[in-house]
Amino acid sequence: MLGLTVPAAVEFSSLLGFVTLGGATLDAIVSGGGAVVAAFGLATPLLGLVVAFAASAAAMRWMVAYVSRHGLEVFGWYRILIAAVTAALLTAGWL
Repeated sequence: MLGLTVPAAVEFSSLLGFVTLGGATLDAIVSGGGAVVAAFGLATPLLGLVVAFAASAAAMRWMVAYVSRHGLEVFGWYRILIAAVTAALLTAGWL
C-alpha cells in the first residue's frame, strides 16, 4: 500500500521487530539481569547477546536476498499449512 518493494518491506518489518524485541530484552535485563549475572557471570550473557545479534543479522540478510529472488509466496503457503494443521489438531482435541 505504501509503494515499497517486497525486499524493502521485509527489511522494514525485520528492523521494526528488532526494535520491539530489543526493548523487551532491555526490560528483561533491567528487571532480572542481576539474577542472570549472579548465576552465569557477565561474559556468558554478553557472548549470548553477541551471537544472537550476529545470527539475526545473518538471517535478515538471507531473508531479504531470498525474497528479492523468489517473492513471498512460499511463506504465504507455509502460513496456510500451519493454520490447517493447527485447526485439525484443535478439532481432534490434541491441542
